[in-house]
Amino acid sequence: MMILYHLSAVEKVYLRQSTRELIYPQEKIPVIEVQNVVELGKLTVLRFLEWVIAHPEGVIALPTGKSPEYFIKYLHHYKAHWNDQGVQLDLKSNGIDNLHFPDTTRLKFIQIDEFYPIDPCQHNSFNYYVRNYYLPLLGITQVNALLIDSSKIGLLSKTNYHRIFPKGNVDLLLREREPRNKLEILQKQAILEADNYCLDYEKKIRSWGGIGFFLGGIGPDGHIAFNIKGSDYSSRTRLLALNYESAAAAAADLGGIETARNKAVITIGLGTIIENKDITAIIIASGEAKSVMVASAVQNRQHPDYPAAILQDRTNARFYLTKGAASRLQAREIEDLKVIPTGTANQHLIDDILITVSLNCGKKLDDLKIEDLRSHLQGKALLEKLEPANIDHLLQGTKAAIIRKIQRGLHLPQGKTILHTSPHHDDIMLSYLPAMNYLAHTNTNFSAYLTSGFNALSNHFVEDLLIKVDRVYTNDELDLLFNHHERVILEQFTSAYKSNDYEKMHAVEELLFVKTIIRCFTITDIDHVHVKIRELRTYFHNAYPGQKDPHDIQIFKGAIRETESDRKWNIIGVPNYNIHHMRLHFYTGDLFTPAPTIDEDALPVYELMESINPDFVTVAFDPEGSGPDTHYKVLQIIAQAIRMAPDKKPLFWGYRNIWYRFTPAEATTFIPVQNADLLEMQKMFLSCFSSQKNASFPSYEYDGPFSGLAVKIQAEQKNIITQLLGDDYYKNEAFTDVQSNILKTTRGFVFLKEMDVDQFLHSARELQKSTELLDETLT
Repeated sequence: MMILYHLSAVEKVYLRQSTRELIYPQEKIPVIEVQNVVELGKLTVLRFLEWVIAHPEGVIALPTGKSPEYFIKYLHHYKAHWNDQGVQLDLKSNGIDNLHFPDTTRLKFIQIDEFYPIDPCQHNSFNYYVRNYYLPLLGITQVNALLIDSSKIGLLSKTNYHRIFPKGNVDLLLREREPRNKLEILQKQAILEADNYCLDYEKKIRSWGGIGFFLGGIGPDGHIAFNIKGSDYSSRTRLLALNYESAAAAAADLGGIETARNKAVITIGLGTIIENKDITAIIIASGEAKSVMVASAVQNRQHPDYPAAILQDRTNARFYLTKGAASRLQAREIEDLKVIPTGTANQHLIDDILITVSLNCGKKLDDLKIEDLRSHLQGKALLEKLEPANIDHLLQGTKAAIIRKIQRGLHLPQGKTILHTSPHHDDIMLSYLPAMNYLAHTNTNFSAYLTSGFNALSNHFVEDLLIKVDRVYTNDELDLLFNHHERVILEQFTSAYKSNDYEKMHAVEELLFVKTIIRCFTITDIDHVHVKIRELRTYFHNAYPGQKDPHDIQIFKGAIRETESDRKWNIIGVPNYNIHHMRLHFYTGDLFTPAPTIDEDALPVYELMESINPDFVTVAFDPEGSGPDTHYKVLQIIAQAIRMAPDKKPLFWGYRNIWYRFTPAEATTFIPVQNADLLEMQKMFLSCFSSQKNASFPSYEYDGPFSGLAVKIQAEQKNIITQLLGDDYYKNEAFTDVQSNILKTTRGFVFLKEMDVDQFLHSARELQKSTELLDETLT
């Protein structure tokens, strides 16, 4: 049945600019694409304001977290500058012709979800977020705001929730089972009271006529609100436990997976969202990381595994996406191929499609037939463009390209100066440690950590260490702490590491921790060390998980991270004086971090490059992300530093760690990894980066330390090469006997992307276009 979708004036403008159809035959929800995350924020705000003009007393539900950053920024922008001549021209060109900023004061606001239990005064509470970012901006009174506040529910309104739920852990099985003790009796009562609260919350939403305008993001498991994978489509407001994927995504908000894993949430249901048949429901997503979940919701039939697919039932539902988030929508991929002139296609595109077809068919490249390409949408489109009489020359070209990339990985540089840059202290290790072990002994190496990485330390970890080091110290230990440089202690750690003396490593780690306290707080004797330890223990014990730390604590946490990376470099053999901890200013720990500046961020990197004059620079090279995150900002800082030094012409190695991966077509260099390399990466990570052992801020796709996921990725990349070339690929005549023997025992591959200066700056500029800031200062 053909569904007629009504487009608003704003949507018509943006759809026309996208040059796309609103919906393709394979799609079940209309999609509007934009170029970047800022345009996404602008489109969403314009559509929201357009809706408010038509529904000044409507009911709205808006998202929290980082996803709506540019939605909020554009709301501020339009409210402050609505009557400016340029803004009026902008509004009219985008379909809005209104003399005054819409009256938003009569709107009714519904909070979408909230952690349970949580103090609404905590900065990481969504209740706090709504009260600080939305209600004042829109002028909505408390009477017209339906907020989730667990501190007003039954028992929790009479006592601190920590007394009922120590550490915030909630066991929802108590709904069904008998309590085992007095505490569980109280917990069961609180849970049942929360269930009743949810029923009342749902009734209130219905009394308002349901939600008129819903704006939300999409989670790593496809959740909207906190309706996790597997949620019933008729679900209503309820208390539920998070699954692992959602808990991992929430770990940053809650100070670590230790807290998030056992946290419950109150969320409106999928049935709640679509209760109003006329709802305007918009899901926003940016970045390739969201593309799989987006494609599942837009292209698949409705299923509990795809919560956002519930919106297929509403004609005013839309997905607003950046190019990256839309990249897995098959019909749109085909559209991109159609615009290529017949008879032409660049080698990268050919390689990408042939590799995809090979992997999907489970055949190596040599065995692919023309029928295999015809059975694949992209393969069929490629054949139509190239019109080859046979595909053998295409397949051999792709195979040869892969062989060249392996050969490049077997010929790493020697006698060069290499600057290894990193946003965070474990990025290099998790990305290309096997190559680093070789490069360290054949080149002059420097490293630059551009942030102090304090956000990666959980309070649990620091508090546990403080307890361990609050002890009596021997004279030898005091001598090390107060009379010797930290390098002496690092050498002891390296010695213990190489002899597998784990007890000694733990003891030296404690000394490094105390040395960090002495250095950060300028302490000159052990008595004052103990005083400071107890002060810090009090602070970390009382701080709530996810609380923003004061500046001195941020410096302290960052210094702990710095000593972890120093241990790694010392083991590898790079001298401590070649390690630069830059602590750039843009890294603040705020929810919406400021843009980098030339003077405070790019200039220090430029000065470092001037002093080092590197032949190679490594950079974290992620694709379009979900916003201007740390990796993206560091890349732009490095690009600006290079622009400031036009005489510098280093080669760049782009790397990716556990958050993103290069496709075989994207990467230019495949570095073989032996089993011993994988074991060494695990050992070094768990020994040096002890703050990450428990994976407090893990990936949503792997429940464990990052090193385990890095091993998994590198092994998977080897499996991809084997699939494409065959199990005996190492016998290829392009490889020497020595190379063949190396490849025969290879258990993984590191994928890198090599670029010259012009290629790197072009890529950085393209990424900047996809994540351009309203207040961009690096220009």
